[in-house]
Amino acid sequence: MPAGKRYAHIYSSEWLSYLRKELEPELVRSETIGAKAIEFDLALLMSQNRSLTQKVATAIYKLGFDGVCYESRHGADLLNWALFEPFHLNDLTDSALNAADPDFQEALRRLDLKFDDRL
Repeated sequence: MPAGKRYAHIYSSEWLSYLRKELEPELVRSETIGAKAIEFDLALLMSQNRSLTQKVATAIYKLGFDGVCYESRHGADLLNWALFEPFHLNDLTDSALNAADPDFQEALRRLDLKFDDRL
């Protein structure tokens, strides 16, 4: 995590509690979730409801955070980062893609992908 930056780990119990208090009353009234009774929990937050994720991001942005961090729905050991704009990247280094890199090979294996270096 970059020094001096603040990120909300939105799947943590602390953030779920905060977001529940902030968003659940509106969601209960909203037609975007439907007429059935809802409970603001991790399953709801992990759903692919774009309207909900936009509301979450807006609430966190208004608190002055630099972005959000959350576990991927493809595995809790994978972290996703969403950065709010404007965001200035300081590290300008790059390196050539090494098809034999163990991390790259592991990513391909996990995603069941093949790399064609002829392109």
